[in-house]
Order: sequence, then C-alpha cells, then structure tokens
Amino acid sequence: MQIYDFDRNIFTHVIKLTNGTGVYTQPKFACSGDSTYLFFGTTRRVDGDLENIQGEIDYLNISDAIKNEYYTLVKAGEREYYELSYEAQDAEGNDTTINIEPQTAMPTEDIEDYEVTVSEDGRMYLFRSEKDKETGTSAQINAAYFLGDNNEGAAWSNGLKITEAAEGEYYTGIGATVIGDSI
Repeated sequence: MQIYDFDRNIFTHVIKLTNGTGVYTQPKFACSGDSTYLFFGTTRRVDGDLENIQGEIDYLNISDAIKNEYYTLVKAGEREYYELSYEAQDAEGNDTTINIEPQTAMPTEDIEDYEVTVSEDGRMYLFRSEKDKETGTSAQINAAYFLGDNNEGAAWSNGLKITEAAEGEYYTGIGATVIGDSI
C-alpha cells in the first residue's frame, strides 16, 4: 500500500502490510465511523504442504495505524518502506516492538469473491462466495457482521450461509448493499 501526499502530488513510501508469505488479493476499503479498514484475501500453504491450502479474508484498521503513527521506516539497501510496527514499553518497563498484524474476518478455503458494505449506523457486513472443491464453481454465499472491538481485539459473527446454488448452478460476482439496518 502507498499513501498519496496531495500537498506534494506524490506517492510516499510503500507500507508493508504483513510479514507472512502467501498470496494477497482483492484489496477493498470500508469506512465505519472514524476508522478506515483495509480488507484483502489471503491464501497460503499450511506447513509448506502443496495440498493443504488455507484461505481467509483479513483486514487492518489502517487509519488507526496511520493516525497513531504505528509504523516504522525500514531501510533495506536502496529500498525504503514502512512496516506496521512501533516501539512501546511492556508492563515491566522494557522496550519492546509491537507489530500490527492483520485480523481474520472470515476463514475460507478458496476465496472466489467477497464484498464489504457498511450500514448507516456504521455496522460492517462481509459477504463472500466460496468455491466448491470438486466443481471449481461458487456454490454458496456466506455472510458475517462486525461485532466490534473489545479487550481481546475485534470480533465478527460466525459465518451464516445465505444461499446455496442448485446442482449445476453457480454464482459469479457478488454485490450487496445495506439499506437502513437491512441487507
């Protein structure tokens, strides 16, 4: 990700969003209240196994990290970029590095498509279609909603299957909107 500096009409340093290895796809932003969240699909091998693939839809409260300056400039040779980390003191008063890690909104085996939408009162809803392993088509659509932040971090509802295609049918693309408090 890069931040655009409108005063200077340039893109600034690259911001590294994750330290993990994997495939990151379909970045999408959602604004709720004073926070802007960056969502993205993540797919990675489990323990390096080519047959064991894990996927999920992850997100970061990117405005919180930027507003609070939770980033550190890293220089690697001629490259410069920011990591989402900052220095703080632990309970014993020792200096420690705090890494801002993406949170998982919804696990999925194979991300086909997803959509994030926000209601007028700031509630975020996440919709996703999931591929059927045997046919390779999107056979069902699931949804979850953001429960909010608490002392243990952010929480999402369990996934709810909204619909499932009849045999031989499948979904392409996904779109959702919230009107008032209804999906």
